[in-house]
Amino acid sequence: MTNGGKITGSKNFQNLYFQLTEDIDLGGQTWTPIGKDNSNSFQGTLDGNDKIISNLANINESDYAGLFGFIENSSIQNLQIEITETGLHTTSAGFVGALVGYITNGQITNCSVKGGSIKSETSSSQLIVGGLIGQIISSNITDCNSSVNVEATRTEASCLAAGGICGINLDASLTNCHYLGSVMAIDKRKGTPNSYTGGITGASDLSSIGGGYPQTSTISECTANVDISAGAYAGGIAGYFLRGTVEKCKVKGVIFIKETEGKAGGIIGNYEYGGTVTDCYNLASVTSSYTAGGIVGSKFSVSLFTISKCWNSGNITAPFSGGIVGMIACSTIEECYTSGNITSIKDADGNYAGGITAYATAGTIKNCSSMANVVAEREEEDSFAGGIIAVGN
Repeated sequence: MTNGGKITGSKNFQNLYFQLTEDIDLGGQTWTPIGKDNSNSFQGTLDGNDKIISNLANINESDYAGLFGFIENSSIQNLQIEITETGLHTTSAGFVGALVGYITNGQITNCSVKGGSIKSETSSSQLIVGGLIGQIISSNITDCNSSVNVEATRTEASCLAAGGICGINLDASLTNCHYLGSVMAIDKRKGTPNSYTGGITGASDLSSIGGGYPQTSTISECTANVDISAGAYAGGIAGYFLRGTVEKCKVKGVIFIKETEGKAGGIIGNYEYGGTVTDCYNLASVTSSYTAGGIVGSKFSVSLFTISKCWNSGNITAPFSGGIVGMIACSTIEECYTSGNITSIKDADGNYAGGITAYATAGTIKNCSSMANVVAEREEEDSFAGGIIAVGN
Protein backbone atom coordinates (compact mmCIF):
# COMPACT_ATOMS: atom_id res chain seq x y z
CA MET A 1 0.00 0.00 0.00
CA THR A 2 1.09 3.56 -0.60
CA ASN A 3 0.65 6.22 2.04
CA GLY A 4 -3.02 7.15 2.32
CA GLY A 5 -4.20 4.07 0.43
CA LYS A 6 -7.59 2.57 1.29
CA ILE A 7 -8.85 -0.98 1.73
CA THR A 8 -12.37 -1.83 0.60
CA GLY A 9 -14.53 -4.95 0.74
CA SER A 10 -13.51 -6.12 4.22
CA LYS A 11 -15.33 -5.40 7.46
CA ASN A 12 -13.03 -4.79 10.45
CA PHE A 13 -10.09 -6.04 8.30
CA GLN A 14 -11.28 -9.64 8.69
CA ASN A 15 -8.98 -12.22 7.02
CA LEU A 16 -6.53 -9.51 5.98
CA TYR A 17 -2.78 -9.80 6.63
CA PHE A 18 -0.53 -6.79 7.12
CA GLN A 19 3.25 -6.71 7.33
CA LEU A 20 5.34 -3.66 8.19
CA THR A 21 8.22 -3.00 5.83
CA GLU A 22 9.67 0.07 7.57
CA ASP A 23 9.92 1.58 11.05
CA ILE A 24 7.22 4.15 11.82
CA ASP A 25 7.72 7.34 13.85
CA LEU A 26 4.41 8.66 15.24
CA GLY A 27 6.10 11.91 16.23
CA GLY A 28 4.46 12.18 19.64
CA GLN A 29 1.21 13.34 18.09
CA THR A 30 -2.19 12.52 19.61
CA TRP A 31 -3.08 9.05 18.38
CA THR A 32 -6.48 7.53 17.55
CA PRO A 33 -6.30 3.77 18.23
CA ILE A 34 -6.74 1.26 15.41
CA GLY A 35 -10.03 -0.51 16.23
CA LYS A 36 -11.09 2.30 18.50
CA ASP A 37 -14.03 0.46 20.16
CA ASN A 38 -15.91 -2.86 20.20
CA SER A 39 -18.10 -1.77 17.29
CA ASN A 40 -15.03 -1.04 15.18
CA SER A 41 -12.63 -3.73 16.35
CA PHE A 42 -9.50 -4.81 14.47
CA GLN A 43 -9.93 -8.42 13.30
CA GLY A 44 -6.97 -8.85 10.97
CA THR A 45 -3.38 -10.05 11.37
CA LEU A 46 -0.38 -7.78 11.80
CA ASP A 47 3.19 -9.00 11.42
CA GLY A 48 5.42 -6.23 12.65
CA ASN A 49 8.40 -7.89 10.91
CA ASP A 50 10.56 -6.81 13.90
CA LYS A 51 10.06 -3.16 12.99
CA ILE A 52 9.70 -0.35 15.55
CA ILE A 53 6.77 2.01 16.03
CA SER A 54 8.21 4.88 18.04
CA ASN A 55 7.05 8.01 19.86
CA LEU A 56 3.60 6.77 20.86
CA ALA A 57 2.22 9.44 23.18
CA ASN A 58 -1.20 10.78 24.11
CA ILE A 59 -4.24 8.74 23.06
CA ASN A 60 -7.34 10.37 21.59
CA GLU A 61 -10.56 10.26 23.62
CA SER A 62 -11.56 6.58 23.69
CA ASP A 63 -12.46 3.94 26.30
CA TYR A 64 -9.82 1.64 24.76
CA ALA A 65 -6.37 3.18 24.59
CA GLY A 66 -3.24 1.91 22.87
CA LEU A 67 -1.74 1.56 19.41
CA PHE A 68 -4.75 -0.72 18.98
CA GLY A 69 -7.90 -0.07 20.98
CA PHE A 70 -10.11 -3.17 20.72
CA ILE A 71 -9.06 -6.32 18.84
CA GLU A 72 -10.76 -9.69 18.51
CA ASN A 73 -10.18 -12.92 16.58
CA SER A 74 -6.88 -11.48 15.50
CA SER A 75 -3.12 -11.83 15.78
CA ILE A 76 -0.26 -9.37 16.31
CA GLN A 77 3.36 -10.52 16.22
CA ASN A 78 6.98 -9.37 15.92
CA LEU A 79 6.36 -5.72 16.81
CA GLN A 80 8.30 -3.27 18.98
CA ILE A 81 6.75 -0.13 20.47
CA GLU A 82 8.65 2.78 21.96
CA ILE A 83 6.77 5.31 24.10
CA THR A 84 7.91 8.93 24.14
CA GLU A 85 10.18 10.00 27.00
CA THR A 86 7.35 12.11 28.39
CA GLY A 87 5.16 9.00 28.54
CA LEU A 88 1.81 7.75 27.32
CA HIS A 89 -1.10 9.51 29.04
CA THR A 90 -4.86 9.06 28.94
CA THR A 91 -7.68 10.79 30.79
CA SER A 92 -10.78 9.01 29.50
CA ALA A 93 -9.94 5.35 28.83
CA GLY A 94 -10.95 2.48 31.07
CA PHE A 95 -8.65 -0.05 29.32
CA VAL A 96 -5.08 1.02 28.58
CA GLY A 97 -2.03 -0.72 27.11
CA ALA A 98 0.77 0.47 24.86
CA LEU A 99 0.00 -2.21 22.25
CA VAL A 100 -3.69 -3.03 22.89
CA GLY A 101 -6.32 -1.66 25.25
CA TYR A 102 -8.55 -4.76 25.06
CA ILE A 103 -8.13 -8.15 23.35
CA THR A 104 -10.50 -11.11 23.11
CA ASN A 105 -9.90 -14.43 21.30
CA GLY A 106 -6.54 -13.36 19.97
CA GLN A 107 -2.81 -14.05 19.87
CA ILE A 108 0.04 -11.72 20.78
CA THR A 109 3.51 -13.11 20.05
CA ASN A 110 7.01 -11.63 20.28
CA CYS A 111 5.92 -8.05 20.98
CA SER A 112 7.59 -5.54 23.27
CA VAL A 113 7.24 -2.05 24.68
CA LYS A 114 9.81 0.25 26.23
CA GLY A 115 10.36 3.92 26.96
CA GLY A 116 8.52 6.34 29.22
CA SER A 117 5.74 5.63 31.69
CA ILE A 118 2.09 4.76 31.10
CA LYS A 119 -0.21 6.85 33.29
CA SER A 120 -3.98 6.91 33.33
CA GLU A 121 -6.39 8.81 35.53
CA THR A 122 -9.98 8.56 34.38
CA SER A 123 -13.59 9.17 35.33
CA SER A 124 -14.47 5.62 34.23
CA SER A 125 -15.85 3.42 37.04
CA GLN A 126 -13.03 0.94 36.43
CA LEU A 127 -9.48 1.43 35.25
CA ILE A 128 -7.39 -1.43 33.84
CA VAL A 129 -3.83 -0.54 32.79
CA GLY A 130 -1.05 -2.80 31.49
CA GLY A 131 2.40 -2.11 30.12
CA LEU A 132 1.60 -4.01 26.92
CA ILE A 133 -2.14 -4.83 27.12
CA GLY A 134 -5.00 -3.47 29.21
CA GLN A 135 -7.39 -6.45 29.46
CA ILE A 136 -7.04 -9.95 27.99
CA ILE A 137 -9.91 -12.42 27.44
CA SER A 138 -9.52 -15.98 26.08
CA SER A 139 -6.20 -15.17 24.41
CA ASN A 140 -2.58 -16.36 24.34
CA ILE A 141 0.30 -13.99 25.07
CA THR A 142 3.72 -15.48 24.28
CA ASP A 143 7.34 -14.25 24.26
CA CYS A 144 6.48 -10.62 25.10
CA ASN A 145 8.43 -8.00 27.06
CA SER A 146 7.68 -4.71 28.79
CA SER A 147 10.03 -2.19 30.38
CA VAL A 148 7.80 0.79 31.15
CA ASN A 149 6.50 2.14 34.45
CA VAL A 150 2.75 1.60 34.88
CA GLU A 151 0.44 3.75 37.01
CA ALA A 152 -3.35 3.65 37.38
CA THR A 153 -4.95 6.38 39.49
CA ARG A 154 -8.63 6.71 40.38
CA THR A 155 -10.87 7.75 43.27
CA GLU A 156 -13.47 5.20 44.39
CA ALA A 157 -13.06 2.89 41.40
CA SER A 158 -15.15 -0.28 41.24
CA CYS A 159 -11.98 -1.99 39.99
CA LEU A 160 -8.45 -0.62 39.70
CA ALA A 161 -5.73 -2.84 38.24
CA ALA A 162 -2.19 -2.32 36.94
CA GLY A 163 0.31 -4.85 35.62
CA GLY A 164 3.65 -4.87 33.86
CA ILE A 165 2.34 -6.93 30.94
CA CYS A 166 -1.45 -6.65 31.39
CA GLY A 167 -3.90 -5.08 33.81
CA ILE A 168 -6.33 -8.02 33.98
CA ASN A 169 -6.54 -11.38 32.22
CA LEU A 170 -9.52 -13.76 32.00
CA ASP A 171 -9.26 -17.35 30.72
CA ALA A 172 -5.84 -16.62 29.23
CA SER A 173 -2.30 -17.93 29.05
CA LEU A 174 0.85 -15.84 29.44
CA THR A 175 4.06 -17.69 28.55
CA ASN A 176 7.69 -16.54 28.59
CA CYS A 177 6.81 -12.90 29.25
CA HIS A 178 9.16 -10.55 31.08
CA TYR A 179 8.80 -7.22 32.87
CA LEU A 180 11.13 -4.58 34.27
CA GLY A 181 9.76 -1.46 35.99
CA SER A 182 7.46 -0.03 38.65
CA VAL A 183 3.74 -0.69 39.05
CA MET A 184 1.17 1.27 41.07
CA ALA A 185 -2.62 1.14 41.42
CA ILE A 186 -3.57 4.17 43.46
CA ASP A 187 -7.09 4.66 44.73
CA LYS A 188 -7.19 8.07 46.37
CA ARG A 189 -9.80 6.80 48.80
CA LYS A 190 -7.99 5.27 51.75
CA GLY A 191 -8.60 1.65 52.68
CA THR A 192 -9.91 0.54 49.29
CA PRO A 193 -10.18 -3.27 48.90
CA ASN A 194 -10.28 -3.38 45.10
CA SER A 195 -6.87 -2.31 43.78
CA TYR A 196 -4.59 -4.92 42.19
CA THR A 197 -0.94 -4.73 41.10
CA GLY A 198 1.39 -7.33 39.61
CA GLY A 199 4.63 -7.58 37.70
CA ILE A 200 2.96 -9.63 34.96
CA THR A 201 -0.78 -9.09 35.64
CA GLY A 202 -2.70 -7.03 38.16
CA ALA A 203 -5.46 -9.64 38.50
CA SER A 204 -6.26 -12.99 36.90
CA ASP A 205 -9.89 -14.13 36.37
CA LEU A 206 -11.25 -11.54 38.76
CA SER A 207 -14.86 -12.47 39.63
CA SER A 208 -16.15 -8.91 39.80
CA ILE A 209 -15.39 -8.27 36.11
CA GLY A 210 -16.53 -11.58 34.65
CA GLY A 211 -14.06 -14.09 36.00
CA GLY A 212 -15.03 -17.22 37.89
CA TYR A 213 -15.86 -20.84 37.29
CA PRO A 214 -15.01 -22.50 34.92
CA GLN A 215 -12.46 -19.92 33.75
CA THR A 216 -8.83 -20.63 34.58
CA SER A 217 -5.59 -19.02 33.48
CA THR A 218 -1.98 -20.15 33.22
CA ILE A 219 1.16 -18.09 33.75
CA SER A 220 4.34 -19.94 32.86
CA GLU A 221 8.07 -19.16 32.54
CA CYS A 222 7.62 -15.45 33.27
CA THR A 223 10.00 -13.14 35.12
CA ALA A 224 9.60 -9.74 36.77
CA ASN A 225 12.04 -7.24 38.24
CA VAL A 226 9.57 -5.01 40.05
CA ASP A 227 9.10 -2.00 42.25
CA ILE A 228 5.50 -2.24 43.48
CA SER A 229 4.40 0.43 45.94
CA ALA A 230 0.59 0.63 45.78
CA GLY A 231 -2.27 -1.86 45.57
CA ALA A 232 -4.37 -3.73 48.14
CA TYR A 233 -3.40 -7.01 46.41
CA ALA A 234 0.17 -7.07 45.15
CA GLY A 235 2.37 -9.81 43.70
CA GLY A 236 5.58 -10.05 41.75
CA ILE A 237 3.73 -12.06 39.11
CA ALA A 238 0.02 -11.47 39.92
CA GLY A 239 -1.71 -9.34 42.53
CA TYR A 240 -4.78 -11.62 42.53
CA PHE A 241 -5.19 -15.10 41.00
CA LEU A 242 -8.54 -16.88 41.00
CA ARG A 243 -7.62 -20.41 39.91
CA GLY A 244 -5.27 -22.20 37.57
CA THR A 245 -1.52 -22.66 37.33
CA VAL A 246 1.51 -20.47 37.94
CA GLU A 247 4.77 -22.26 37.17
CA LYS A 248 8.47 -21.69 36.53
CA CYS A 249 8.35 -17.98 37.33
CA LYS A 250 11.01 -15.80 38.96
CA VAL A 251 10.74 -12.43 40.71
CA LYS A 252 13.20 -9.95 42.17
CA GLY A 253 12.94 -6.35 43.35
CA VAL A 254 10.72 -4.71 45.99
CA ILE A 255 7.04 -5.13 46.86
CA PHE A 256 5.94 -2.67 49.56
CA ILE A 257 2.26 -1.86 50.12
CA LYS A 258 0.59 0.10 52.92
CA GLU A 259 -3.10 -0.40 52.08
CA THR A 260 -5.34 -1.49 54.97
CA GLU A 261 -5.47 -5.32 55.14
CA GLY A 262 -3.12 -5.52 52.17
CA LYS A 263 -2.09 -8.94 50.86
CA ALA A 264 1.29 -9.25 49.18
CA GLY A 265 3.35 -12.14 47.85
CA GLY A 266 6.60 -12.56 45.99
CA ILE A 267 4.74 -14.46 43.27
CA ILE A 268 1.00 -13.94 44.04
CA GLY A 269 -0.66 -11.53 46.47
CA ASN A 270 -3.93 -13.44 46.96
CA TYR A 271 -4.79 -16.87 45.51
CA GLU A 272 -8.55 -17.32 45.72
CA TYR A 273 -9.45 -20.93 44.82
CA GLY A 274 -7.91 -24.22 43.68
CA GLY A 275 -4.80 -24.68 41.56
CA THR A 276 -1.04 -24.92 41.80
CA VAL A 277 2.03 -22.76 42.16
CA THR A 278 5.12 -24.77 41.33
CA ASP A 279 8.81 -24.28 40.51
CA CYS A 280 8.75 -20.56 41.33
CA TYR A 281 11.56 -18.53 42.87
CA ASN A 282 11.29 -15.21 44.70
CA LEU A 283 14.21 -12.93 45.58
CA ALA A 284 12.11 -9.79 46.17
CA SER A 285 11.54 -8.25 49.57
CA VAL A 286 7.82 -8.24 50.43
CA THR A 287 6.17 -5.90 52.95
CA SER A 288 2.46 -5.53 53.72
CA SER A 289 0.16 -4.02 56.34
CA TYR A 290 -1.62 -7.36 56.93
CA THR A 291 -0.25 -10.56 55.38
CA ALA A 292 2.82 -11.31 53.27
CA GLY A 293 4.49 -14.44 51.93
CA GLY A 294 7.59 -15.18 49.93
CA ILE A 295 5.51 -17.03 47.34
CA VAL A 296 1.82 -16.33 48.17
CA GLY A 297 0.49 -13.65 50.50
CA SER A 298 -2.83 -15.33 51.32
CA LYS A 299 -4.93 -18.30 50.24
CA PHE A 300 -7.75 -18.72 52.71
CA SER A 301 -10.66 -20.37 50.85
CA VAL A 302 -11.76 -24.01 51.32
CA SER A 303 -10.71 -25.07 47.80
CA LEU A 304 -7.75 -27.44 47.52
CA PHE A 305 -4.49 -25.77 46.55
CA THR A 306 -0.84 -26.82 46.27
CA ILE A 307 2.43 -24.89 46.50
CA SER A 308 5.35 -27.13 45.52
CA LYS A 309 9.04 -26.89 44.70
CA CYS A 310 9.20 -23.16 45.39
CA TRP A 311 12.05 -21.18 46.89
CA ASN A 312 12.05 -17.81 48.63
CA SER A 313 15.16 -15.88 49.67
CA GLY A 314 13.53 -12.45 50.03
CA ASN A 315 12.89 -10.64 53.33
CA ILE A 316 9.22 -10.83 54.35
CA THR A 317 7.57 -8.31 56.70
CA ALA A 318 3.92 -8.10 57.85
CA PRO A 319 1.77 -8.87 60.93
CA PHE A 320 1.13 -12.30 59.33
CA SER A 321 4.50 -13.08 57.76
CA GLY A 322 5.52 -16.39 56.18
CA GLY A 323 8.57 -17.47 54.22
CA ILE A 324 6.40 -19.27 51.65
CA VAL A 325 2.82 -18.12 52.43
CA GLY A 326 1.39 -15.68 54.97
CA MET A 327 -2.02 -17.30 55.63
CA ILE A 328 -3.26 -20.55 54.10
CA ALA A 329 -6.22 -22.95 54.40
CA CYS A 330 -7.16 -26.38 52.97
CA SER A 331 -3.89 -26.62 51.09
CA THR A 332 -0.60 -28.47 50.72
CA ILE A 333 2.88 -26.97 50.86
CA GLU A 334 5.56 -29.43 49.80
CA GLU A 335 9.22 -29.44 48.84
CA CYS A 336 9.60 -25.71 49.50
CA TYR A 337 12.58 -23.88 50.92
CA THR A 338 13.08 -20.44 52.42
CA SER A 339 15.86 -18.22 53.73
CA GLY A 340 16.16 -14.51 54.53
CA ASN A 341 14.43 -12.62 57.34
CA ILE A 342 10.80 -13.31 58.27
CA THR A 343 9.51 -10.55 60.54
CA SER A 344 6.08 -10.05 62.08
CA ILE A 345 5.56 -6.36 62.84
CA LYS A 346 3.35 -5.05 65.62
CA ASP A 347 -0.38 -5.23 64.98
CA ALA A 348 -3.51 -4.96 67.12
CA ASP A 349 -4.64 -8.45 66.01
CA GLY A 350 -1.39 -10.08 67.09
CA ASN A 351 1.87 -11.13 65.47
CA TYR A 352 2.55 -14.32 63.54
CA ALA A 353 5.83 -15.24 61.86
CA GLY A 354 6.76 -18.61 60.37
CA GLY A 355 9.66 -19.91 58.32
CA ILE A 356 7.18 -21.56 55.94
CA THR A 357 3.81 -20.05 56.95
CA ALA A 358 2.50 -17.72 59.63
CA TYR A 359 -0.97 -19.23 59.95
CA ALA A 360 -2.40 -22.45 58.50
CA THR A 361 -5.64 -24.37 58.95
CA ALA A 362 -6.79 -27.75 57.58
CA GLY A 363 -3.68 -28.29 55.49
CA THR A 364 -0.45 -30.24 55.05
CA ILE A 365 3.18 -29.15 55.13
CA LYS A 366 5.72 -31.79 54.09
CA ASN A 367 9.33 -32.07 52.93
CA CYS A 368 9.93 -28.36 53.53
CA SER A 369 12.92 -26.63 55.10
CA SER A 370 13.78 -23.16 56.31
CA MET A 371 17.00 -21.39 57.19
CA ALA A 372 15.22 -18.05 57.68
CA ASN A 373 15.60 -15.77 60.69
CA VAL A 374 12.10 -15.63 62.21
CA VAL A 375 11.05 -12.80 64.56
CA ALA A 376 7.71 -11.77 66.08
CA GLU A 377 8.35 -8.26 67.42
CA ARG A 378 5.59 -8.05 70.00
CA GLU A 379 6.36 -9.77 73.32
CA GLU A 380 2.81 -10.55 74.42
CA GLU A 381 0.46 -13.53 74.59
CA ASP A 382 -0.80 -13.06 71.04
CA SER A 383 2.64 -13.11 69.48
CA PHE A 384 3.81 -16.31 67.78
CA ALA A 385 6.95 -17.37 65.90
CA GLY A 386 8.00 -20.74 64.52
CA GLY A 387 10.77 -22.17 62.40
CA ILE A 388 8.21 -23.82 60.09
CA ILE A 389 4.79 -22.54 61.22
CA ALA A 390 3.69 -19.95 63.76
CA VAL A 391 0.09 -21.15 64.36
CA GLY A 392 -1.81 -24.07 62.83
CA ASN A 393 -5.11 -25.80 63.52
